[in-house]
Amino acid sequence: MDLGARHLVPGTLYSEPGNRHFSPAPGTWHPALCTQNTEIHIFAKKKQYLYALAVYFNKGLTHHQSGQHRFMNFIQFITTRLFLKHLAYSILLFIVIAWIILMVLKFYTRHNEVAVTPNYVGLSIDQVNSLESSRDFELVIVDSIYDYTRKPGTVISQDPIPDTKVKPGRSIYLSLVSFKPEQVSMPELIDLSLRRAKALLQTYGLKLGSIRIVPDMAENAVLKVSVRGKYVKPGTLILKGSVVDLVIGSGSGSGLPAVPFLIGKTREAARLELSRLGFFVGNETYSGDCDSTNAQVYEQDPLYVYGKRIESGSSFSLTYKSGTDFDFDEYINNMVIDTIPTETPLP
Repeated sequence: MDLGARHLVPGTLYSEPGNRHFSPAPGTWHPALCTQNTEIHIFAKKKQYLYALAVYFNKGLTHHQSGQHRFMNFIQFITTRLFLKHLAYSILLFIVIAWIILMVLKFYTRHNEVAVTPNYVGLSIDQVNSLESSRDFELVIVDSIYDYTRKPGTVISQDPIPDTKVKPGRSIYLSLVSFKPEQVSMPELIDLSLRRAKALLQTYGLKLGSIRIVPDMAENAVLKVSVRGKYVKPGTLILKGSVVDLVIGSGSGSGLPAVPFLIGKTREAARLELSRLGFFVGNETYSGDCDSTNAQVYEQDPLYVYGKRIESGSSFSLTYKSGTDFDFDEYINNMVIDTIPTETPLP
């Protein structure tokens, strides 16, 4: 028996050099059998690849032809009578809707209707409402501004301005002069320079009044703030437009002014002396038949004490008596004996 003999499957095609359809007899084996099987396998793989490639190109060609076919169908559809008829209906419907919208807008906006705004500045609300031209507009009060130069309750500004062409029914916004000034908080001015204090007062709608310069090491710095002779702390509510008086340091001196001797001085002389030293006049009391024309200082508070110094900006309460009915010379001489050393000259 041949040692190379192997079991072969009957009916299987094998290939060998020189014989394409060589088929060994059943139960026999040939040495070229393994090589022949490998070549058959490679041939089958090539055949499958070529087939797949052909199918791919065929599909692409079919898809391209299908796209051309759909485009031609679309061209044919938009040229049909049915499509053109519906297109015409759509265009006509759009024109009708646009025309209706334009007519509604024309009616709503009162096209070609014009009204001229009257001049309300300087008139009161009652006068504004009594005008026949006001019926064509809607009047709206939006703000109130205090102005002491104008009559309270009158119109100070309007928007739109007078003689402006607008639509009937347009809103006219009015600003009135308020009856009472607006209240603002007193800003913090202490230790600020005079220039910065002025700018801050203007920002808050306040007016700068008198400026008193007193001996103090803080040169050109605000030391005291007062309104109508009364010291005002920062944050205090005051009327907008109020006059604010300032006490400013001179940059020299001990920093504290001495208490002046005011007894026997006339009212105007006493007030002038207090102002020069940086003090304020507080309560003023008139006794008897005394008035501002013949008044002389009878009492002062704080009392005069030789060498006594107090803070600048302090208030003095003064009591007056008539200089024609009272002997101030004798009164001063008696008082000096008790309060001032004999060797000290009278202020």
